[in-house]
Amino acid sequence: VGVEPGHVALDAGLAQQLRVRALSAEGIELLGRASSFATTDDGVVDVDARGMVTARSEGPATLTVTVDGAR
Repeated sequence: VGVEPGHVALDAGLAQQLRVRALSAEGIELLGRASSFATTDDGVVDVDARGMVTARSEGPATLTVTVDGAR
């Protein structure tokens, strides 16, 4: 599972769309897979079900994306 961009720095109130790429063991992109997102600090950043990241306040946070059980 890959996420683009891999690193995001946003000022509070700004947003960035993430793009998720799920790949098979052979490196073939798997289309139409459902993904879910989680953040280590929802006071710093919010991420919706579509991968839209919105900065809430200053500070670090790590986002995790899961596709078919893989991170």
